[in-house]
Amino acid sequence: MTKRASSQPGSSRNSWLSFQPVASDEGELTALYPYRQLREIQEPVHARLAVIDETRALEREFGVAVISPLYGMLWSLNGVSGMATSHCLVAPSEQRPIFPWASSMIACQILMLSRCVNENLSLRPNQEAAKELYGLLQASEKCPRDPTGWLIEVGLVNFRFLMVPQHVVYTSEADLVEHPGYGVSIRICGCASSRSKAAERWSRAALFIADSIDSNLAKAGMVRADPHRHMAGSEELVIGRDLEE
Repeated sequence: MTKRASSQPGSSRNSWLSFQPVASDEGELTALYPYRQLREIQEPVHARLAVIDETRALEREFGVAVISPLYGMLWSLNGVSGMATSHCLVAPSEQRPIFPWASSMIACQILMLSRCVNENLSLRPNQEAAKELYGLLQASEKCPRDPTGWLIEVGLVNFRFLMVPQHVVYTSEADLVEHPGYGVSIRICGCASSRSKAAERWSRAALFIADSIDSNLAKAGMVRADPHRHMAGSEELVIGRDLEE
């Protein structure tokens, strides 16, 4: 989340929403899946429990009510057919704001994976999923009247998947190999002259995403997808369960 933008307060409609078609090279920081802190989100209450290690400091600083829209957004994202969240990363408090006019920023990045394991290893399905999510937000009837200080960026992200090679019987972590793959990323930033105002803007941006997804499902007459289980149902997810123990 180091990119700086030049948008000014009161900029043109939807300049706060962007699409990144190419995944940036994160090197050793490339997201790993599965990982030890991976938690299931089977009920709305589980969303907070799944990411509290990242959000605890924000809750202490701003209160649970300000952070709650993030948890609601995670639940909504996990209701999207074919996708499930895997990571939530909160930007460090000392990170510079993306807007040059701002002095404070609250930001996070949500990573999502296809529920179809094979699709996580291919670029095209993830490109299509990212475009679909971006299009949903762009066309949302919930667009804010005042998105000053917002930035929502949808795009691709690289992944490192821990997998068991074919014809190998898994006995320990030494049997795992890394395989490159892809996922979908959502970056949410709220910027302002104070941290409390930045948090309020970030919170509203997360609420916008949740409301847009829920509204789209209702408008299409669709039922939200069943909760996804990371810990069962495929070869490498069974490995994920072992890493949790």
